Amino acid sequence: MNQYKNKIWLIIMFIVYVSLSCYPQSQSPDSVSLKEGSWALQFGIDRDFTLTTFQGSTIGAKYQLSEKHAIRGGFTISGTTNDLSNSLSGTVGGVDAGTVPENSSGKSAGVNLILQYLWYLNPEGPIHFYSGFGPSVSYTYSNSSADDYNLSTSGGQGYWVRYQYEYKNTQWAIGVAA
Repeated sequence: MNQYKNKIWLIIMFIVYVSLSCYPQSQSPDSVSLKEGSWALQFGIDRDFTLTTFQGSTIGAKYQLSEKHAIRGGFTISGTTNDLSNSLSGTVGGVDAGTVPENSSGKSAGVNLILQYLWYLNPEGPIHFYSGFGPSVSYTYSNSSADDYNLSTSGGQGYWVRYQYEYKNTQWAIGVAA
């Protein structure tokens, strides 16, 4: 069923694109979209009209240095948090071993920065193909903890074994986006 929804969504988007391309746009035919000094805001739109990455960043801005050269910078900020409380009960040999609480929580945050220098291969054409490269830097932090129990048996007796842990992770990444 989900496969058909994706195909229907793609067909609808194609029909909307074709119908909108037949109407006059806000840009006049003789204007140059790669004009020196012009700015552009860049982002991607995913299903249900949520923001998604566009070439390495969620929100980006492009500045046109000349008809053939531009600089694009972008960033992505992300974060999650979750808390879980649960009760766990068990029996050993048909005898109630009781109920114990389980708790877990987690948090993560991250930021990604990207900067690219772009070269337009055919700035005069109706489609502007380009290539480019630049540095990419990201930082991610996560912290999770849990207070869990496991029911163990020995000699027909049951007992709860408690497990507690805390996990922290910090990660830096530096690379090149092309």
